[in-house]
Order: sequence, then structure tokens, then C-alpha cells
Amino acid sequence: MSAYDNITDALRTAGMKVTESSNGARSQCPSHGSRGLSLAVRENPRNPDGPLHVTCFAGCETEAVLAELGLGLRDLYDSSRTVHRRGQSRPRRKPSPWDALGDPDHFASRCLQQEKLEASPEYQQHLRDLAEWAKPRPGDYIGRSGVA
Repeated sequence: MSAYDNITDALRTAGMKVTESSNGARSQCPSHGSRGLSLAVRENPRNPDGPLHVTCFAGCETEAVLAELGLGLRDLYDSSRTVHRRGQSRPRRKPSPWDALGDPDHFASRCLQQEKLEASPEYQQHLRDLAEWAKPRPGDYIGRSGVA
């Protein structure tokens, strides 16, 4: 099931009125208990495989709206990126380098690992060794630019 279907089903299960159109869905906001259709759920037109846009026009944060439904930010992403919200297959798109990262939490953990690596004494020694190795030595050819 797509993220769009999960969120609209959760809104209906919470007793919210949901109306769908060609560009998404409008609903009552469970976060502030509106009577009008102040919540919009729609795909990002520039990145259809990215997260859904959940916008409360009264100003509620997306996290608060999802928390009221028992959902999290992960639920804004499709678990299966090849199925369109209405069950139609999407045309194949050019793969993005970000696809290899997958889960946003995975990306954050990889960044922390890289920071720990760069702070390690072994890594710092490796950088010093490389700088020493790259220094010009007597007898090296130096071209017109003065760079070895």
C-alpha cells in the first residue's frame, strides 16, 4: 500500500472527512480538530518518489498531524516506489544517487560514522602521511608553473 493510501486511510479511521481530487486529498486536521478541510495531502510534483506533502493550512506541524494518526515521518514515503497511489505503474525513472541511501535514518547514521572516522587519530595520521608523501623532493621535475 502506498504512503498516500496509508495516510488517507488513517484519516478516515480517525473519523476525519476526506475528499480526493486529481491533485491529492483534502481533509479535516486531526491535530487541531478543524471542521473544514484544512489539511492537504499530495505528492511532490517535482519528485513523485519523494515524501508526500502533508500541509495544515491552520499551521499545524506535519509531525503533530502524523502523531495524532499514530504515524511518523517514515510514513510519508512509499514502501514500494514502483506502484502509483491509484495502483498504476509509474514509468521507469532515471536512478538517483540518493536512491542508494534509502532510509533517511541510514543516511544520518552513515554521516555520524564518517564524523567519528575523521576524528580518529589513525585517520589524522593517515592525512599527515599523505601530505608528507605529496611534498616535492630534491630532483623532482618542476615545470614552468613551479608546481611539481
